[in-house]
Amino acid sequence: MLLISSCGVKRKNFIAKGFHRTTTLFNYLYNGEIIWKEGVKQIDAAYRVPPEGYIPVWWAGTEDDATSFASNFESAIEKSEIALQKHNHPDNKWFDELRFLIGRSWFYKRNYLLAIKNFEHVIKTYPESKIIPDVYLWLVKTHYMDDNSTMALKLIEETLPKMELTKRQRGELAMVQAQVYLDEDKFDEVLRTLNADKKNIKGNTNRARAYFLLGQIYADRGDFSRAYENFHKVTKLNTDYELIFNAKLNIAKGFINEQNGTAEVKKLRRLLKKMLRDEKNIDYKDRVYYEMAMLDLKLNNKPAAIDNLQNAIAANTNNQRQKALSYYKIGQIYFYDLRDFTNAEVYFDSASTSITRDAPEYREISTISRTLKEYVGFVKTIHLQDSLLVVSNMSDGELGSYVDKLIADKEKREAEAQAQQIEELNQLNDPNLFKQFGENKNTKRSSEFYFDAPNLISNGRIEFQQRWGTRKNEDNWRRKNKRLEAAEEEEEVIVEVSEAEIKKYGSKERAQMIKNVPRTNEDRTAAHLMVSEALYGLGQVYQNKLDIPDSAIAVYGRLIGRYPDSEYSLKARYALFKLFKDQGKEDLAARYKAEICAKYPDSRYCKYCRGEQVEEATDEQNEEFISAYTALFSTYNRQEYETCIEFSNFITIRFPASAEIPKVYMIRGKAFGFMGQKDSLISIYEYIKLNYPESNVIPEVKRTLGLISGVPEGGPSTGGDTFGIDDPGKDNPKYKGFTLTRKPHEKVYVVMLLDKNNIKSNDLQLKINQFNKKLYQEKRLNVSIFLYRNKFHMPYISQFDDEQSALSYIKNVSKEPGISELFDAPTEKMVFISPANFRTAYGKKRFEDYFVFYENMVLKSLNGK
Repeated sequence: MLLISSCGVKRKNFIAKGFHRTTTLFNYLYNGEIIWKEGVKQIDAAYRVPPEGYIPVWWAGTEDDATSFASNFESAIEKSEIALQKHNHPDNKWFDELRFLIGRSWFYKRNYLLAIKNFEHVIKTYPESKIIPDVYLWLVKTHYMDDNSTMALKLIEETLPKMELTKRQRGELAMVQAQVYLDEDKFDEVLRTLNADKKNIKGNTNRARAYFLLGQIYADRGDFSRAYENFHKVTKLNTDYELIFNAKLNIAKGFINEQNGTAEVKKLRRLLKKMLRDEKNIDYKDRVYYEMAMLDLKLNNKPAAIDNLQNAIAANTNNQRQKALSYYKIGQIYFYDLRDFTNAEVYFDSASTSITRDAPEYREISTISRTLKEYVGFVKTIHLQDSLLVVSNMSDGELGSYVDKLIADKEKREAEAQAQQIEELNQLNDPNLFKQFGENKNTKRSSEFYFDAPNLISNGRIEFQQRWGTRKNEDNWRRKNKRLEAAEEEEEVIVEVSEAEIKKYGSKERAQMIKNVPRTNEDRTAAHLMVSEALYGLGQVYQNKLDIPDSAIAVYGRLIGRYPDSEYSLKARYALFKLFKDQGKEDLAARYKAEICAKYPDSRYCKYCRGEQVEEATDEQNEEFISAYTALFSTYNRQEYETCIEFSNFITIRFPASAEIPKVYMIRGKAFGFMGQKDSLISIYEYIKLNYPESNVIPEVKRTLGLISGVPEGGPSTGGDTFGIDDPGKDNPKYKGFTLTRKPHEKVYVVMLLDKNNIKSNDLQLKINQFNKKLYQEKRLNVSIFLYRNKFHMPYISQFDDEQSALSYIKNVSKEPGISELFDAPTEKMVFISPANFRTAYGKKRFEDYFVFYENMVLKSLNGK
């Protein structure tokens, strides 16, 4: 009874003090610490080695982790708060640790304000507490996580050095300190910090992360010996296997870069093959194969590199990023090294469906993929129509026999392939490989010959008839036919063979293969027209998108040789005139100018060559445009999206200056959207916003983009790089509509404004291209020249990663002879600009205002960074 009555909260006798201390410690603080440590352990288990970049040496989880494991920290807070309220004896010596536990729990719940309040309460109320150094360590962590690196560094560099820290505390501080320096790219400080205290870091996992980061930094500096030393230490620690595997792979990467001689190559291949055989690496085989491919590329063995990259794709189990990189690397080999654009298209297309929009390769992949799709479309059309023309003169009997043989050969190949698949599947023991079997490692284009690709058959003659209708073999037939003008009213275009045709030819496949062979002169004329159009389109892609003028010249020459009197041969001659003019080959340019003006003296192309004013489009051209434009909407309404996209290609190539082009692009984007290609839709709509900001399609384009992104146009900002200056529009009306903010994925452009009377557009483009080739060839800059206010040439150079890169370009090009002299007048300017500001400056004809904003705000804010 005496014991019980002596335990009131206001008692100060020895028994009361002992009871309160014991109850608080063991029933609340001790249990709260256990629950808190369980939560931290769960968060640390979620740590993953990032696929690229430096690993975080110190880790506090993600927002998702904070939500997933919040119950542990809520329980720790609750127990500590109960202890503080229920056992608030004035002499209770555990209050400092209870407050400390509450602060650490709020930290992991990501409520940094409450965490800081609790830590500062401990420091202020219990200045002699033994846990004060630990409290300051957690203040450092909290300020860092709260994006206040300045305060974190101040505590690290000014406060903590004055304290006597234990080895454990020094090791813990080293990890946080290294992370702060790492985020600020202070790599020397990271090395100094970790090398000084790596032995004090407690726990194999923490120590392994420190060694791993040291290895990464040394590897980036080319110090392979020290990199190897640190990565090797990771492999000897009993830690997470993902970290060990990545250390081994980084060692292999180092050997790949440093290998010298056949013996070392053989040793390295044995190392990589040993990693492939290790059962623990079943989910990492794709990355091993990828590094084997990098070794092959180092040895300039591209076929072997492609094989290993295809193996990487086949072995991939759950690493979407790695799969995208493997597709991308194969695409690069075919595109840049082998110049095999047909196979490059396959892999860039696969990469574009695998890569995420925030990946650094996304823009290159999506741009090249779109270009290659266009390229392959033209190549397939040429091959298809030429294949049809080859067999078009056969007799019915010869054609039937030929088709029968092709069908028999095809069935034999399919049977052999199926038998091989069954045999391989029966030999497999790993069930995970069954889902990978569909990934054909030899992903190449099948034969482009018409009869080897029956799925192409229904697109041949019908596509032409959809565009131009059935025609007699006569000159100027375009002028007379109105088929496409009424196409929108048609309910249906029959693309399947009829029952009668199936009965006549014996099977549906046989009927499909025979039906579309051009058997009349009219049909052959149509096929030749499609070939000539595709040849011109292919030349345009080589000239304007792939920047391979020699190939463009060859294709245009082939077009002129095959169809010397066609409309497209006239365009090809003009294209050759411009190409040779740009290359400074005046004699060849003069030759094509003479040909154009001798053969077509009244054509607009002759006037272009002479630099004369060109009249508006003729009635015939308007009629042709309306016909194709009507067909575009007709195929779109019938949900024939692939054909619709082909019509959009035709219109944008044939009528690039039409006022209706924004609508054509919008329909093209919708067609891609309905085909499930959202990235293509977004790219096209962004292109419309950038290049046609005052078009009446812009509201719908903006609404669509807003719905896709989940942020309505004009809604909340997605964030980005800012220069730290308030909205300048409040101070100067000229600044209204311009911003100092750029979204993270957006690039920067350089824009010039030059009096058009001082230099011709072609000459200006040639000068800029020559400068870019001399100093910026690796950046593959694109140059477009617009007309601004009908007074100025406006070269638009894209694209730069950031403002500093663009500013460096401006400084260099300003010194270039032949270009620097063009900026004499005050009205002639050169600036860098973000996409958002370009839309305002160009779309609303406010470049004069932007120049003021650029001088007074942009440059000053950049210098203040």
